[in-house]
This record gives sequence, C-alpha cells and structure tokens, in this order.
Amino acid sequence: MNRKYFLMFMFLTIGLVYAENVYLFNFNYNDGEVKLINIDSLEGYVPTVKEGGYSFVVLSKNDDILNKFNFELPKELEIVPTKEKEGKHIELKNFNFTIASNYNKKFSKLRIEKNNEILFEENVEKYNLVENYNFWYILFLIIFVFVWYFIYRLKKNN
Repeated sequence: MNRKYFLMFMFLTIGLVYAENVYLFNFNYNDGEVKLINIDSLEGYVPTVKEGGYSFVVLSKNDDILNKFNFELPKELEIVPTKEKEGKHIELKNFNFTIASNYNKKFSKLRIEKNNEILFEENVEKYNLVENYNFWYILFLIIFVFVWYFIYRLKKNN
C-alpha cells in the first residue's frame, strides 16, 4: 500500500474514534422531594456509578424500561477528624446532584425509585433531546480533504 494512502487511512480512522453522547440529568433533592433542574448533553464517557439503594430508570413513551441502574444518593457529608475538630456525619436536607447516562435512543420519561416507591417521575420530551452531530469532526474532515487534495495537486504539477 502506498504510504500516502496509508497515512490518509490512518487519519480518517483516528477521526472516526470519538466519544459517545452522554446525558447529564441535574436534580435537586429537598427533604425527600426530587425535582429535575435541567438536562445537558455532551460527548464523553459515563464514569462508574457507586451502587446504592436508589434506581434511575429511563422509560419509553409506552413506559417500557429502556435502561435501569442503581446509584447511591449523596445525602451525608462526612467531616474528617483533625487535631482541631472532631469528625462527624451531617445529613443533608437540600442539595443538587447529577446522574450521567449514555443511553442515546429515544426516551420520554425518567424515574427515580427507592424500594419500588417512585420518588420522581417526569416526561422529558419538552427538553427537546436531539442527537448532536459532531460539527467539529465534519469540519476537520472537510479541511483535511482539501489540504490533502492541494498537496496532491502540487506534487503532481512538480
């Protein structure tokens, strides 16, 4: 295989390796009540979730379960003991938390459960969740093709 075609092939395949679309669901917890603040979408990877007693459920329009996993709600703040102060645990009554999910298919509802009791359920179609095409990747690919063609024409004319 010619070296320039091999390099072109390598650049194109490296460009095809990209992160997947991740949804960040931002919630507010206020003394047992959970409310959705907003939903963000970005490219990246979902970190490992510490399992706990709460379940995060992604549902379709027909209430079919599309994705479900358990997580721990960070309701306690631990103060580490030092020479100046004693260590203790403080139970938080009001705080914000984020759940990351990489489920990219069409979903309509979110639910948070604990011991089969629904703490939160909301239709999220109003957030207009659409998959983003990577504009920068497409732009890079177009520029790469033009630069490659320009170099090819210069070498051919010399």
